[in-house]
Amino acid sequence: MRGLSRLAEKPLWETYLDDMWAKVSDTQMWIDASIVAGRIILIIVLSRLGLWLLGRVIDHVMVERDTVRLKLRTRRVQTVGRLLKNAASYTVHFIALLLILGNSILIWDRLSPGRE
Repeated sequence: MRGLSRLAEKPLWETYLDDMWAKVSDTQMWIDASIVAGRIILIIVLSRLGLWLLGRVIDHVMVERDTVRLKLRTRRVQTVGRLLKNAASYTVHFIALLLILGNSILIWDRLSPGRE
């Protein structure tokens, strides 16, 4: 009897393929995926814009302090400016990476089989 019931069932891989096809053919999944893709593109654009703006602010502050307030050597001011730009770059990229991973988890959650 056990052998007959196993023959009537679908193999596991066919069940998995059927579940995946149902998810891929779902229009709501594609709408959600495009929303998440739009968010990721927005995060990338805003992080690039933020880095450009931070670079401009750091350059402006370091040039102003070099000529008016502090009497430091030019090389020291340039080094501090580069360090500030690198720190800002790492911080913005890290935050952008966390935001992108947080958004992409939403799509992987929807695609995983067995979840409705």
